[in-house]
Amino acid sequence: RALAAEQESSQISEFLLELFNVSNPEVARGEEITARQLLDEGARRIESELAGQPLLQARLMNTMGSAYRDLGVYEPSEELLRASLDRIAGREDEDPIFASNVNAGLAWLLTFLGRYDEAATHNLRSVEILRAHKTEYEGQISHHLANYSFTMLRAGNYELAEKLGREAYEIQSRVLDDNDPAKAVSLFHIGWALQGQMDYEGAEDYYLQALDLRLEAFGEDHPSVGWNLNNLGWLANQRGQYALSAERIHRALAVNRRLFDRIHPEIATNSHNLGVTYRNSGHYEVAAQLLERAVAMRRELLGDGHAWVAKALDHLARIELATGNASAAEARLLEALAVDDQGSREEIGWRRLHLAEALLAQGRLNEAHAEVSAAVADLEAAMPQGHWWIAQSRSVLGAVLTQMGRLDEAEDLLLDSFRTIDAVKQPGDIYAVDSLRRIVAFYEALGRPDEAASYRSLLDEELAAWRAQHEQVAFFANGAARRDLELEW
Repeated sequence: RALAAEQESSQISEFLLELFNVSNPEVARGEEITARQLLDEGARRIESELAGQPLLQARLMNTMGSAYRDLGVYEPSEELLRASLDRIAGREDEDPIFASNVNAGLAWLLTFLGRYDEAATHNLRSVEILRAHKTEYEGQISHHLANYSFTMLRAGNYELAEKLGREAYEIQSRVLDDNDPAKAVSLFHIGWALQGQMDYEGAEDYYLQALDLRLEAFGEDHPSVGWNLNNLGWLANQRGQYALSAERIHRALAVNRRLFDRIHPEIATNSHNLGVTYRNSGHYEVAAQLLERAVAMRRELLGDGHAWVAKALDHLARIELATGNASAAEARLLEALAVDDQGSREEIGWRRLHLAEALLAQGRLNEAHAEVSAAVADLEAAMPQGHWWIAQSRSVLGAVLTQMGRLDEAEDLLLDSFRTIDAVKQPGDIYAVDSLRRIVAFYEALGRPDEAASYRSLLDEELAAWRAQHEQVAFFANGAARRDLELEW
């Protein structure tokens, strides 16, 4: 078996050397065209030159499929990874680690493509193959459990994602050194899962533990450092800490620009998240430019019908709404709903909520009521009980009922929603500001000026904190963001 492995390794080396000699690329970071040409040539030659050697083909197909995936070229990546699996079908026990890794690599790709059920099937298979060998492969099992956790995070199943992340970390704590960077993946995923469940302090702690391990192992210029900084920035955004969010995500974007080509999923994600942060802090022009860039990149990378395109369209609609163009917001939201009509229930509910706000701004009360009622039902079914997204939807429902004159139904919705939002947000958060605006409007409509004045005082405090953040974020909006937008992409 050792001799066979040595011969196989030699054949792989010879194939790759010949490939490099034929293509003769100047291999360097950022030269996507050269790398793509090299991969295309290699994929073509695997079929013809290695016919009759399925295991050797499988290894090279997996290597090249993974390389395509890392370049953001997904169609040939999936074809090669599936072809690799086909060639080892029924022979997984000959090299369980390789068979497990191919399944895990395909799961990773399918997760990025938003095909979570398919991805989970391969995640589970990657673990099952190794668990058939009991404890021999515990380290690798923990790695694939962490990957499975990632798929569940993308799918919005935060409780299962946390469970899988903790299971992976428990194994790693037994079999790996204290400073092994592999542990950072599990810590990062636990943090992400806690963020999804609104445990923001817990999330920050796990993210920072993961970042410390990664910086110690890899330094600043590593993809995992970019991921970590991005999520820390998004966490700050969700807490209403917009200046901290901008600082962290700009740092992530700088890392990713040094590592990747101009059009890359991570750069699109950073642009998207910065756009949301700038929108929430009132810098609408810069926010719109960043989100438009994210839409264009995602369409080129993922196609027009991908969920991440719909997410960016949703946020662009909310800029239109914030700047008084409700009809344009409605059009964007209808496009987002059409793009991702099979999306997760919470995402559909979130978009229907924003559509209700656009309809309300146009005075179309019955349509707004139908949309916000559906949004509340979607979010209550999809999100953990007590999540602030649910509170936000109920707050908007209260605003719609206020405009419809159904005041007796609105008060509890508005007040309970504000308490939930205020409990998880920092001073100056835009959602707390909007929630208070609805309460003030309700008490004014009800003819109770004392209550209106009391909540207007709270609103003034929140607005003062929001304006302070607006000024702090201006440092980034007028500096790092402008410089980034001037770069050719």
